[in-house]
Amino acid sequence: EGIDGMAEFFMSLQVWGTPEQCYEKVKDIHARTDCCGFTGVFSYAGMGEKMARDNLSLFAREVMPELKKLGHSPAFDREIDGPPAFMRNDSKAA
Repeated sequence: EGIDGMAEFFMSLQVWGTPEQCYEKVKDIHARTDCCGFTGVFSYAGMGEKMARDNLSLFAREVMPELKKLGHSPAFDREIDGPPAFMRNDSKAA
């Protein structure tokens, strides 16, 4: 556990692989962290611009349409009864 466990958890949150694997990974990360967004990184450590653009294009073409089928705005990201708690005037700062 400790630092090694933290590093392993961090690495398990990275999205890479085939389009199908990336789709499943994004869904898995949401299930594990209850996140309300995804930020893709398509260029790593000296990767050439063409390869990075190809990565981004493949994700946009193959993965995004599937993610969009999950819904425009997930239920966990909606405030039906007003602004989020942290934006309300009656919120108390810690």
